Amino acid sequence: MIDLQLIKNEIENLLKNEGYELAEFDFSKVGSDMILHIEIDKESSISMDDIVEVSGKISELLDVIDKS
Repeated sequence: MIDLQLIKNEIENLLKNEGYELAEFDFSKVGSDMILHIEIDKESSISMDDIVEVSGKISELLDVIDKS
């Protein structure tokens, strides 16, 4: 069973440590797929580099959580 609160908390901690804030978190089923939708924010504007960096770190985090 997926612990969504654990995932959300871990993502929030990761983002906070990187200077971002979790603005939106949604996990839903679309057809046969499960989709995780995350929006981030920070004091200055978000760049494409920010999105790429955060996406990679969240992906690594989710891999670690998935293996535990």
